[in-house]
Amino acid sequence: MIAETEPVSAGLAEVRDLQTTVFVLREELERPRPDTVEAVRQGVSGANAEIAQLKATITARLYVERCRHLAEHPPRRRVERRPGDGKQMSV
Repeated sequence: MIAETEPVSAGLAEVRDLQTTVFVLREELERPRPDTVEAVRQGVSGANAEIAQLKATITARLYVERCRHLAEHPPRRRVERRPGDGKQMSV
């Protein structure tokens, strides 16, 4: 009987040791590391700066295109007649 309980006890002890090891490893993996957190922060900051730069570039490009369009196709002035005298006035 004693011979049978020794392997069982050893097996239970090994299972407990493995459970403890798994717990410690899981805690280590889930703990945020300062270098990883900082790297993510810098990546997000860089992405936000690039987005802002792209928006500014798009805005500038649209402004240049609008100016070019207005230079090539100036708006027409409407001419209206004043009621009663038949003379034209510029609007």
